[in-house]
Parts: sequence; C-alpha cells; structure tokens
Amino acid sequence: MNTIPLADQPSQIVRATLGGQACRIRLITRQRSLYLDLFVSDEPIVQGALCLNGMPVVRDAYRGFVGDLVFRDTQGADDPSSPGIGARFQLVYLGS
Repeated sequence: MNTIPLADQPSQIVRATLGGQACRIRLITRQRSLYLDLFVSDEPIVQGALCLNGMPVVRDAYRGFVGDLVFRDTQGADDPSSPGIGARFQLVYLGS
C-alpha cells in the first residue's frame, strides 16, 4: 500500500510510477464531487470515475491496470473533497 502525494487543490495532475506502470492521474472537482482519470503510458484506463471513500477506482482487471486506487478518509468516512485532499483524504495505491 503506497500513498500518492497530492496537493490540497480541487483539480490537479499527478505523475507516479505504480507497480512499474508510468501513471498520470488527473483529479477534477465538479459540483462538490471529485472525479479521477487514470492513464498508463498515455493510454486511458479509467476516465470520469467518481471518487468515493474506500471504493476501488479501477475495479476491473480487464482494463489492464495492475492493482487499484482507493481514497481513504483518515478522520471518518466522508467522500474526498477539497479542502482536505492529500492530508485528510489520501489516495492509496493497492498493488497486487
């Protein structure tokens, strides 16, 4: 389990190597909900995934992503939102 460093900004792009995969993660806030796009080597894996506390983002192995991403609330059970991204609401990579 690896925590991906995020800034406390409602929208951002983060690059990370996860499970040997060159990933680009785009977070976008729309109408108080946080959404995630995931690209591996510039190929889309998931686009427009609603980020919910404790729920896997990728979910399906057929998408070709090794592992999964999950947001967790370190202070309760709320869905991720700004302010709090990166501190209270952490994005975690679950490798397999």
